[in-house]
Amino acid sequence: MSLETLTFTEELRKLDDCHQRLRESNSAMRLFILSDRFLADFIEFETLLGDLQDKVVTLVEIVQTPVPGLPPAEAEAPKEAEEEKEEGEFTLPRAAVVSAAILASTVAVYQDLVPPVVLIGAVASSIGLMFLPQIRSIIAGLRRREEEEEPASMRLEDWINESLSKLRNLHMSARFLVKVQDQTRKTSPYYSELGLDEALYDRGRYFNETLPSEFLSRIGRIMVACDKNVWARRSLIVNAIVMAKQASAKA
Repeated sequence: MSLETLTFTEELRKLDDCHQRLRESNSAMRLFILSDRFLADFIEFETLLGDLQDKVVTLVEIVQTPVPGLPPAEAEAPKEAEEEKEEGEFTLPRAAVVSAAILASTVAVYQDLVPPVVLIGAVASSIGLMFLPQIRSIIAGLRRREEEEEPASMRLEDWINESLSKLRNLHMSARFLVKVQDQTRKTSPYYSELGLDEALYDRGRYFNETLPSEFLSRIGRIMVACDKNVWARRSLIVNAIVMAKQASAKA
């Protein structure tokens, strides 16, 4: 076996091993996101997400590392047809929660279960919480107006780090919002008397049912981008091994 063949074979082994470790880390992260500990254990969340980030960055580095005899590779982030949804975008689940909270408060006031001030507070807080993310986005946009626009294409590593950073911020925001909005079946029994699903007034239940899909979707896009770059790199290495063996046989 020629030296080139040995080099390409070792490169292929490193790529496959790193890809396998990334898949294992992704599986652990997925199980945690779908568990009851998702919002309760932020240390485990940071540990698993940090491990996933390390594995992804290592894989990208291997994909982009120059190897004599292989064309250089520059992994780029996938170009999406539409911009990703912002953290506080107006969505049907949010609208359903707000509508249910207002309706429940209205019925409770009508039945003299709670004072009228509860209805006023529910309407004000619901509207404020719904549009608070948009207000933050507008302020942030004004601050960035004078900054240079980002290039049309972004390096895969930068895109991944930015995506995972958004997940960290979203997880932290959800955890602290649950601490502030702590309505549960025990603290707000009149919601239970109206027969409302807990996810419509319990902020913890709401996030546990809505956030996993968003987290899994974003991580899934990262994994798809990594898989595409891995298979492209793998094809180049395999072709290089075949050509090296053919050249060695002719010599």
